[in-house]
Amino acid sequence: MTMELKRQGQANIDHHPPISDADLIKMYNYLSSSDSAQVLQHKVFVDIMMHFGRRGRENLRTLRRTDFSVSTNGEGCMFVEKIRDEQTKNHQDDSCKAEGRMYEIKAAACGTKG
Repeated sequence: MTMELKRQGQANIDHHPPISDADLIKMYNYLSSSDSAQVLQHKVFVDIMMHFGRRGRENLRTLRRTDFSVSTNGEGCMFVEKIRDEQTKNHQDDSCKAEGRMYEIKAAACGTKG
């Protein structure tokens, strides 16, 4: 059935367009412009979604602080990495370790004051 739909051109998937660089700059400018706890929470959510590729918020509710580790690379840059894997819709039997690192941003662009 699926192959027949593909042949008929009815099985196409319309993906959302990627976020433009200009829109990313606007978003991070907003997220780093306030001392509000709610805006900080939004920034953390956006960072997790952008850096660790959470597919449609899948398993997001089960994440804990202990699922992440803060380390320093050989050049002295700090980064956060995910240390716990979980099953997702498309990776039920996947034994590969989760990848992705979120590196520190020097100066005021990091979203914290001080």
